[in-house]
Amino acid sequence: MLSSDNETQQMVDLLENRKQNDQKLNLWIYFTSNCNLNCSYCYEKSDSIINYENSNMSFETIQSLVLWCKKHVEKNCVDEISITLTGGEPFLYPQGLEYFLQLLDKHCLTKICKFTVITNGFIMTDENFRFITDYCDTVQITLDGPEDIHNARRKTVSNEETFKSILRNVIKIISKTHISMIIRINVDSSNMNYIEKLIKTLDKYNLKKYVTINLGDVVGTKPTEASVLSKIISINDAFSDSGYRTVMCETTPCPMSSHGWYVIATNGDIYKCTGLIGNTEFAVGNVATDIHVDRLKQQINIDSWRKCLDCEVVGVCVGGCSYRNLLAKYDNSRICRKNYLYEVLKRQVKQLAQERTI
Repeated sequence: MLSSDNETQQMVDLLENRKQNDQKLNLWIYFTSNCNLNCSYCYEKSDSIINYENSNMSFETIQSLVLWCKKHVEKNCVDEISITLTGGEPFLYPQGLEYFLQLLDKHCLTKICKFTVITNGFIMTDENFRFITDYCDTVQITLDGPEDIHNARRKTVSNEETFKSILRNVIKIISKTHISMIIRINVDSSNMNYIEKLIKTLDKYNLKKYVTINLGDVVGTKPTEASVLSKIISINDAFSDSGYRTVMCETTPCPMSSHGWYVIATNGDIYKCTGLIGNTEFAVGNVATDIHVDRLKQQINIDSWRKCLDCEVVGVCVGGCSYRNLLAKYDNSRICRKNYLYEVLKRQVKQLAQERTI
C-alpha cells in the first residue's frame, strides 16, 4: 500500500515527541563513588572527570534530591519514578540508602518508585539482601567471563579475586527472591574470545531459567573496533543457542534525549548520561538549585538523527549513542553502527517470536 504522506516529517514528529516523556522520572543515583573493586576498564578513573574518590552523598544533598524529586513529580504529574542505584558500589553506603528511603516514605513517594540496583555483587550482607528483597525489581551484577578472565579484570582494591564470591551471591539472590537478575558482560578485545566458556559454569548451577545476559562493549573515547562488535554477536548467539535470554544495546532510543531521565552525582550535580558524570562542562544543574534550562535543552536537542533521516533504521537507533556522538564532535568523526544494529535487530525479533510461541 503506497502512502502519499510525508514519511520523513512523520519520523521527525515521532522523534521530537519522544523527548517529551515527562510522566515517568528515571533517575540513576550515585550515592557513593567508593568502590571495593579495581576494574581495569573503569571509566570513572578517567583524568577528564572530577575525582570523586572516597565521596559519599551527604545527608543534606540526599534531602535536596528527594525534595527535587517531589517538585518534579508534582510539576509534571509523574506517576512512576524508576530509580537505579549505582556508583561506585552503592552498598558501601548503607546509611545514605537508609536515609533516602526514609525521606521517600516521609514525602509519600515510595509507592510510585521502582528500584534497580547495579552492584558488583562481591559483598552481600543481610542488610543489602533485605533491601533487594524488600524494594528491588531488578538487580544487575557483572561477570566478565569465566573465572580466570573475570578475576584478571575485576579484582578488589586489595587484589582479591572476586568471581566465586559474586557467583555465590547471584545464586543466593535468585534462590530467595523473584526479582529480575541481569548478568552484565562488558566485552572488549581482552576478554571477547573467552566469554563463551562462562556458559558451562552458569549451566552447572542451572541459571538459564533465572538470568538475562546483557552484552555490551566497553565504551571509551574511541569507536569500538568492528571485530569486537562482531564477536558480541557470536557470543550472543552462543548464549541464546544454550537457552539463555539475552539483550544487547542499540535497540532503544538514547535516554539522554528524554526530559524525564537524569543522572545524579554524589555532590548533587545533575547530568544526562552516566558517561558524563563528573565533567562539570556537561552538568545541567544541581538538585539544590534545580535545572539549568539552556544546558538541558542543548543536550536533549543534540539530534544526531537529523543526519540519518534517509536511513531505514533511524527510528530504532535515533542517531546512536548521544554520549559517543557528543565526544565525537571533538575530532569531527561520526560513529555509525548500522551494520551492527541490523544483526542485533535480527536476533531481537527472533527472540520475541520464540517467546510468543511458548
